[in-house]
Amino acid sequence: MEPGAIGVGARAAAAAAGPLIRRLFAQPAPGAELVHQPVRISGLVAWRGEKRTLTEDDVRKLVGELVERAATANPNEPAVPEGERQAVTDALTTTLLALGHIGMADVQAVRLGYRTLAHTLKKRVPQATRQLSSDGTHLYNSLLDLSCLQILHFFSQRSTFIARTLAEATQQLQEQSRQLGILLERVPQPVRDAGFEHRYSEHIVDKHGMLRILGLRLRHQEGDSWPLDAAYLSLEATAPEGPTPEGPAPEGLGAYHHPRPTSVAPRRVEMLLQGQRRVLLRGHAGSGKTTLLQWLATTTARRAFPAELDEYNDCVPFVLQLRTLTRREALPSPAGFLSAVGSVLADAQPDGWAVRILESGRALLLIDGVDEVTQHHRERTREWLRELLAAYPDVRCLVTVRPSAVQDGWLRREGFAELCLLPMGRDDIAAFIRHWHRAARAESAGEQERARLEALRTALTETVAVNQSIARLAENPLMCALICALHRDEQARLPRDRKGLYESALELLLVRRDAHRSIDAPEGIHLSKEAQLRLLSRIAAWFTLQKQSEAEQEDVVEGVLAETLPSIREAQEQGGPQEIFRYLLLRSGLLHAPTEDSVAFIHRTFQDYLGAKALQETRYFNTMVRNAHDNQWEDVIRMAVAHGDRKQCGQLLRKLIKRGDDVRRHRHRLHLLAAACLEHATELDPEVRRDVEERMASLIPPRTIEDGHTLAAAGSVVLDLLPKEPDGLGDAEVAAVVATVCRIGGEPALGRLKRFRHHPSPAVHGQFIEAWDTFDCGPFAQEILSHLPENSLFTASSRDQLHELRRMGGRATTQCTGPIRTVDFATELVPDVLKRLSVFNNPLLDDLAFLHTLPRLTELMIGHCPEVRGVERLAGLPIALLALYATTVLDGMEALGSLTALETLALDLPLPCGALGGLPVDAPLTALYIGPATYATSGMRGIGRWPTLRHISLFDSVRLSAADRSEILSLPQVESLSLTGESVARMREAVPMPGISHLSLAGAVEAGDLNPLRDAFPGLRRLFLSWRPGQGPVVDLTPLSGMRELIVQVSNADHVKGVGRFPDGRALVVPAPAR
Repeated sequence: MEPGAIGVGARAAAAAAGPLIRRLFAQPAPGAELVHQPVRISGLVAWRGEKRTLTEDDVRKLVGELVERAATANPNEPAVPEGERQAVTDALTTTLLALGHIGMADVQAVRLGYRTLAHTLKKRVPQATRQLSSDGTHLYNSLLDLSCLQILHFFSQRSTFIARTLAEATQQLQEQSRQLGILLERVPQPVRDAGFEHRYSEHIVDKHGMLRILGLRLRHQEGDSWPLDAAYLSLEATAPEGPTPEGPAPEGLGAYHHPRPTSVAPRRVEMLLQGQRRVLLRGHAGSGKTTLLQWLATTTARRAFPAELDEYNDCVPFVLQLRTLTRREALPSPAGFLSAVGSVLADAQPDGWAVRILESGRALLLIDGVDEVTQHHRERTREWLRELLAAYPDVRCLVTVRPSAVQDGWLRREGFAELCLLPMGRDDIAAFIRHWHRAARAESAGEQERARLEALRTALTETVAVNQSIARLAENPLMCALICALHRDEQARLPRDRKGLYESALELLLVRRDAHRSIDAPEGIHLSKEAQLRLLSRIAAWFTLQKQSEAEQEDVVEGVLAETLPSIREAQEQGGPQEIFRYLLLRSGLLHAPTEDSVAFIHRTFQDYLGAKALQETRYFNTMVRNAHDNQWEDVIRMAVAHGDRKQCGQLLRKLIKRGDDVRRHRHRLHLLAAACLEHATELDPEVRRDVEERMASLIPPRTIEDGHTLAAAGSVVLDLLPKEPDGLGDAEVAAVVATVCRIGGEPALGRLKRFRHHPSPAVHGQFIEAWDTFDCGPFAQEILSHLPENSLFTASSRDQLHELRRMGGRATTQCTGPIRTVDFATELVPDVLKRLSVFNNPLLDDLAFLHTLPRLTELMIGHCPEVRGVERLAGLPIALLALYATTVLDGMEALGSLTALETLALDLPLPCGALGGLPVDAPLTALYIGPATYATSGMRGIGRWPTLRHISLFDSVRLSAADRSEILSLPQVESLSLTGESVARMREAVPMPGISHLSLAGAVEAGDLNPLRDAFPGLRRLFLSWRPGQGPVVDLTPLSGMRELIVQVSNADHVKGVGRFPDGRALVVPAPAR
């Protein structure tokens, strides 16, 4: 098929689409122009109602005409075969007929945009495209997008479109017109654009569609790769804990807790990308960052995202490895993206193609490895990214980095949300082992070997479940793959530590791989394992010293091998530097060529391990210690300790702790690193160990959860240093201690945790709950969780955990996350106990009928459960608090009208009525929480229908417009307002809100000058300012000191001035703990 056929077809149909789409809707009756409310789309279609003018067969004929025009646009090569055109017609007809069943109003549809309308329609008929080929689905998606654009254009031109809404929606309509213009502007573009895009998509799938699975194919000539769509494992991530969105509640308002999922509720990383245009993704080495980018690139190229991520299906991916880009003098402009990464299609792209993709907002930039370049290049990258996104503000962008490589909020000003990949839990490890062995079985020749692999899978899964040391090693995909390969090859014998694991992996790759394949020196070169290790270690050390992870092949040949070969006789006798390099590239299994003229290790982990070996052997201790504060050197130093003998380890650790003693700004990090090195030192002078433990003792108790995890890397020795009781510790310190012990794991850790289980802090309880997945479900529940206060928040992420809560008698406040079946809610919840229920991120839940078996339920939160498509089942529930979070419109919102006890309502989803005032909620609300998805479709319009409101919160960087401030001012009782991401400077021009006495600003920007707050909120009595640790600015409270009744609390500011100008107790500063 001609690559551009489908795109050409959609363009050819564009001219015909407008008239055809208009015929789907009834003409307005006389006087209809006097309507003052939004009109539901279901009431506008021409095939429903008393005066229908079309039958469903008529709709099918109209759609068939549209499909035929598109399918025959290119007579030389039809987009889809003639036999499939009827199937495309049927699918598109079924989808457009869903217009008669959605609750969305015309006004809301225009505000949401054509993609959301298309997504809503597809959700109503999820089976519509099941029988279509990939080409048929592509044509269907193109024509549905085009139809929805024309529908919105038609709505916006109707005389019945509400006059007041026209004024308010001018900006949205202009954006819709711009988008329609962009699509129609593509019509005259050369066929080469569409053709190249199709060719480029196939290239992306070819280049990134295979996942390297280490050790998978030991007995075959092919590389260790497997199709990504079969091998990809979705991992969990979480957003970093942000500033508290609410301060303490005003007197008389009760305890307003922000009704959102807690930090112990991670989600699958792909789902966290919903609605996010810019994301900085943090993850440790081997955690799956690059694999995620591969999956995003190939799924985008195939247009194969599920309905929840449909917004990505129209994107064009650009995979940009920073280690490759920074080898050039300047980072590339869009026209140079393909050439910069060595794409074979660089010279084939039409002039200006990449620019047009970015300008259209369809580009998805996948930028990998900020941590793999030097600090200088990181700053260059940030500046380049800032300029790029300023020039093309509509592009989507995902950037990956190791956790400690850049500070929190590194790209916050550029509008990036931050996500953190989590270590694999037990279920994910079991799933990875299952994936690996399934792929290995597919490569096996005989039934006997396949049966052996299945037995190995079962045995390894059981080993990981009971062996804490192996389980900890298997927490990231790279290490888990190594364990699977070694378990297969070593007949179920496994190393017990990282060094042993790496050594066995190198043996596997350097020696046994070719032996298994019966390959005998095809290049005429045969090097022993020792010779290969010496050469590869020198190359790795050179990379480390150059602060690179990718280099020109010529530089490695001339700068490393030419100097090294004379000292390795075995290699020198078999070839020159170029020949030996080719041998290592082709046969070692540890090097690869990202581009035709570059070279890199297959994973940074192997570079660090081998580089440490060479640096340790050549006594580069001073160099290592001098760079120890740089995150790029952390693993190098740990592995250097693992390689060293008693004397060498002592020398390196002494130098490390001395530099920590001498350099105050790096002391904490260097002493933590020294502590983490202890687990790798097989033999160490007692005096050195004592010196390290003394410094470690100064780090105890750990000051943050992250510090606790780093300390835990030192192993069980930390248990002896940690406080044995919570007495004398603050809540944050106890939480960090518990996190450390949980991370160490094992029976001794469980015994230690028993001493902390009666601590009253919710933060400590949260650490216990978060650790549930890392211990045996039943014993941990009985020994730890059953002793927590019964009014604590308990989180269950599986049926087994939900069952354990039932065995404990149930708990009043329960949060359920992840894939728990609908029937399990009905059988495992305890009706007479449960009062507050949260259900988040559940792809299996499809019916809420079980809620009516919970007579004591007063608070309910439902979020991101894609199979829950309506809330009809909520009718009549006696709940006082309801929170709904979704990416699409939910049906059955009229059920909210029966919730007569409702007091608090939280919404972050598109509203079908287009305004808050259109919600069928008649209960006297006192608190309202609004998220970005709701605010985008409704603003604060109609909020006046609840004059009883006293507290309003806008979260996730929703910013109040002037009109919405006026809406709030009309409410007589509102006295508490919470905002996140708001600009203090922007309040200078705001209309004063004298009724607000309590104000909470979380993550405020431009907060250096607080003068605007004094004028914007003259009646202020309580002010709460908070930021994430490390992100707060310098704050000067002086301008507010004249407000005599004001009490201020500031959390995590960089520095606070003017505190002394307030009377004692009226200015409270809560900085991040410092030593």
